[in-house]
Amino acid sequence: MGKAYYEEKRSGLASEQFAMAKDLDPNDPTAWFYDSILLQSENRPVEALQAQQKAIALNDNRGVYRSRQLLDKDEAARNTASARIYSDLSFEKMAINEGTKALENAPENFSAHRFMADINATQPQRSLAVESELLQSKLLQPLNTHTLRPQLSDLQLADGPARFSYNEFNSLFTHSGPSLLIDGFIAENSTWGEDVIVSYLHNRFSITLGQYHYESDGFRELDWLEKDTLTAFAQFDITPDTMIQVEYTDDDQKNGDLNQHFFTDLFSNPDFKAEAERQDIRLGIRHQLSPGSLILGNILHSDNTFDQEFGFINTLADDKLDNGELQWISTFNDIKTIIGGSATDFESIITGGGNITVEQEYNRFYLYAFVPIMQEVKLTIGATYTTFDETVNRAFNLPNGDVLSLPSEDKDEDQINPKLGITWDITPATTLRLSAFREARRFDDDLTLEPTQISGFNQIFNDFSSKVIVDSKRYGFAIDHKINLNLYTGFSVLSADRSSEANTATGEKRLFDSNRELAEGYLYYTPNKNISVKVDFDYENYSEPKEAFPPNILSLKTYRVPVGIKYYHSDKLSTEILATYYNQNGSYLLPDQTEITGQDNFWLFDSSITYNLPNRIGKITLGGKNIFNTSFNYEDRSNNTAFLSSKQDTNFYELSPERIIYGKFILHF
Repeated sequence: MGKAYYEEKRSGLASEQFAMAKDLDPNDPTAWFYDSILLQSENRPVEALQAQQKAIALNDNRGVYRSRQLLDKDEAARNTASARIYSDLSFEKMAINEGTKALENAPENFSAHRFMADINATQPQRSLAVESELLQSKLLQPLNTHTLRPQLSDLQLADGPARFSYNEFNSLFTHSGPSLLIDGFIAENSTWGEDVIVSYLHNRFSITLGQYHYESDGFRELDWLEKDTLTAFAQFDITPDTMIQVEYTDDDQKNGDLNQHFFTDLFSNPDFKAEAERQDIRLGIRHQLSPGSLILGNILHSDNTFDQEFGFINTLADDKLDNGELQWISTFNDIKTIIGGSATDFESIITGGGNITVEQEYNRFYLYAFVPIMQEVKLTIGATYTTFDETVNRAFNLPNGDVLSLPSEDKDEDQINPKLGITWDITPATTLRLSAFREARRFDDDLTLEPTQISGFNQIFNDFSSKVIVDSKRYGFAIDHKINLNLYTGFSVLSADRSSEANTATGEKRLFDSNRELAEGYLYYTPNKNISVKVDFDYENYSEPKEAFPPNILSLKTYRVPVGIKYYHSDKLSTEILATYYNQNGSYLLPDQTEITGQDNFWLFDSSITYNLPNRIGKITLGGKNIFNTSFNYEDRSNNTAFLSSKQDTNFYELSPERIIYGKFILHF
C-alpha cells in the first residue's frame, strides 16, 4: 500500500504505511528500503541513508536492490538506485564497498551494475568502466521506460545535464505508457546543452528515442567543443525467459585542443582541430536457462571517422570495429561464476602524408568465481586469456612524388591474466578489501560484459595517450569503517606497474615500463538530519620513461583534498559549499629534449543551490565553480585530444580555470 501511495505522490500516507510495516515485521528490510526511497525523494538524504543502512543490516549486511517478499516482484523497484542517496550526500567513496558486495552476491542484478556505474561516473578516467557497467545493466534489465539518456550513454561528464542521475525520478511500478524527460544546462563562455528522451512501454515491448546537444566556446580560444548524439533503443521480451534488444547511436563531435596542461603555452596547440563521427549498432540477447543460470550475448558494429588538423598537417582515419561477446552467469552451491569470451576485429586506414593500414584481431576468454569462504569472507578468483594479432602496412609520400612502402609489421601475442580479490567483513562495521590482478586492453572503446572491478578495485581505466598499455599488474588494499550511524571513514591504496608500447623519437616501437600509484581516503559525517560533511583525500603519482615519444610528462604527483558541507533546508531546498585543496608538481620534457619542472598549490571554491520542484517532476540548480576566480597551473590527465580515440571524457574538466556561473534543470513526466 505504501508503494501505491508513493506512486500517487501522497508522501504522508506512504510514510504511515511504511512505519506500520516496520512495526508489524521488524526483521523485514522491505519497508526500510522503500522508506529510504521516499526520504530521498523528499530531500532528506541523511535520513534516507540511515534507513538504507538499516535495510542493509536486515538483509544479511549486503546492499538491498530488491525486496525479499516473494510477492513483491515488480522489477521497477530495483530501478530506484541507492547510489543516488550517496550522490546527494557526496559520499561516493563509501558506496563502493556496498556496490562491491552487491555484485559479488548477485552479478546478474542489473541495478547493482547501474549502482556501480553511477558511482564510477563521478571519477575521471573511468568512462570505459562506466559504459561497460551500463552495457551489462541494459542486457540484464527488465522492460522499463527508464533507459539511459543519450549523453549518459556516451558519458559526457561536464557540469551539464549528465550530472543528474538517470533514474532520479523513477516510478516504483512498471506500467505501460509514455515517459518524457527533458533537461538542460547553460553557463558562461556560450556554454549550453540539452537533451530530450521519449520512451514508451506496451506489454512486452519498449522503445526509447533520444537526442543530446552540447556546445561551448571553452575557457581559451582553442578550447571549443560541439557535440550531437542521437539514440534509438528497443527491447522485446520474446518469452518470459528470453529478451532481445537493438540499439543505434550516432555521435558527431567537433572540438579544438581540450587538454588542460600545467604549461599551457608550451604544450597547447592553437592550430589543432578535430572532427569525429561514429555510428554504432548493437544487438543484445538474454536467455534465462534456469533460476540460477542465464546467458548474455552482445554484438556490436561500429563505423568511425576521425579528421584531425595540426596546422599544416591533416590526418584522417577511417575505422571499423566488429565485436561479439557471449557470457554465462550461473550459481553452484552459493558459488557465483561468470564464464565468457569476446572476439574483436578492428581495421583502420590512416591517411596524411601517406597511408597506414592497421588490421587487428583481439580475443578474450575469462572465468570469474565469487566464492563465500564463510559468511564474512568472499573470495574473488579468476583469469583471462587474451590473444592479439596485428598487421601494419605503412606507405609514405616522398617529396619527389614517389611512394616509400615499408615492410609489413606483424605481431602475434597471447597472455594469461590472473585475478584475485578478498572482501572480509571483519566486524559488521568494518570491511577489508584486498586485490592482486593483471590486466591489459588494446582498445579505448573495448566495452565488455566482463567484471570491471576486483573486490572494489577498478580494473578498466582509460589511458588517453599515444601509448598502448599491453600489461599492467595492480595491487590494492582498502578498509572501510562505520564508526557509528553518523560517522564513516576509510582509505585505499592501489599500485600499478605497467608496460606500455610506444614509439621512440626515431620511430622505433618499443616497450616501456611505467608506474602509477593511487591512494584515497575519506571521512563522512552527518551531525544531524539536515547536514552532511565530507573530507576526501586523493593522491596520484604517475611516471613515464624519457625515451617514449611523445613523453610530455616524465613524472606527475598530485594531491587533492575536497572539503564539503551540504545543508538541506527543507523538502525542497538544499545548498552545498565545496573547498578543494590541490598540490601538484611534475617534470616535463619539451620537444627539444629540455626538462622543465613545475609546482603549484591552491584552493578552489564551488557552491550551488538546488530546488526540488513539487510532485517530484524535477529540480533546478544554480551554481558557481571557482567562485573566487583563482588562477593556477594544473595538468589534467582526464582526457587527451591529441590522439585518435572515439571514446574520451571530452567534457570532464576536473578544474575550472576561471569563475563560471551555471544553471541547470531537469523535468520528468
